[in-house]
Amino acid sequence: MAATATIVDYGGSSAADYRDTIEIEYEVGYDPAPNDYFDALAQFQQAASVSRRARYVTNEPVDIYALSIQGKPLDPRNTKSNRWGWRVQFGPPPAGAPIKADGGGDGSNPGGEESGGYNMLPWEWAPEYNIEYYDSDRPIRTAKNVVTFPRGYGAAGQRPFGTDTVLTNTLGERLDETQMAIDRRPVLVISRNYQNLSDIVDLNEKFVDTANSTELQGFGVRTLRYQLTESTGRRVDNGVTYWPGVTRILVEKTTDLIIDNVGYEYWDEAKGELAPAKDSEGNRVAAPIYLKLDGTPSDVRTWIAYRYLEEEDYTELF
Repeated sequence: MAATATIVDYGGSSAADYRDTIEIEYEVGYDPAPNDYFDALAQFQQAASVSRRARYVTNEPVDIYALSIQGKPLDPRNTKSNRWGWRVQFGPPPAGAPIKADGGGDGSNPGGEESGGYNMLPWEWAPEYNIEYYDSDRPIRTAKNVVTFPRGYGAAGQRPFGTDTVLTNTLGERLDETQMAIDRRPVLVISRNYQNLSDIVDLNEKFVDTANSTELQGFGVRTLRYQLTESTGRRVDNGVTYWPGVTRILVEKTTDLIIDNVGYEYWDEAKGELAPAKDSEGNRVAAPIYLKLDGTPSDVRTWIAYRYLEEEDYTELF
């Protein structure tokens, strides 16, 4: 014979008021007596159609769920008692718990965890997205002069008004001090739950020092830079332990490292060797000169791009 469960008492508010909770007491007869507490619990759940995580109530206008289950032998001196009392507290699902695909929405399986109720596994819930900003200092690489510099290119002549180039004095000499600007950068903030703390550690090991390898959510390749995923602390809801985590991803125009292609030496093609850059008087220059990609002198600025971040597919982060 199997265990039989009989409701002996109700407590709390109405089951229809999903904002509150109700308690139902059961008296369960076992034949034969359960082997231990876990055997008693399993038989009770089957007899009363009470899932460990949720119960889909078909005779009420709302769904209520088993938040806690407590039981003990009616004769506490007899650990092999065949009569037990059980108390179950029912209430609303946790905030944010999504509805599962209905595996039997006609109520044919009211105690099943796949019966169309809420998903009570937090790590299967959809992530939440937000955008934050942080301020950082950024070197000003180029700017437009607001007046014409008659000797803006030194001996080469004037620098016309509105020329976008590196910052110099009116003689075309680079400034000794780098000019900085305050840059407000967006940060994608993704909040989701993890089943194990090690899952968060694994993410950091995989994505640290990386950029996105594919277009994603409207962001171009190598415009996202992974920062960190951290845990906000262990949580236990309805007997389920999990770790909420927060991932931060920096959004940039490019994650490539851009530097000015300048130097105090250049490649002398005629001699086939490096030569020191000199001014019109034959003295070594006090400021570096522009260089072409082949190392020869240039009249205009050029840049060199480096990629110091490895590429990774960021799909799983979203």
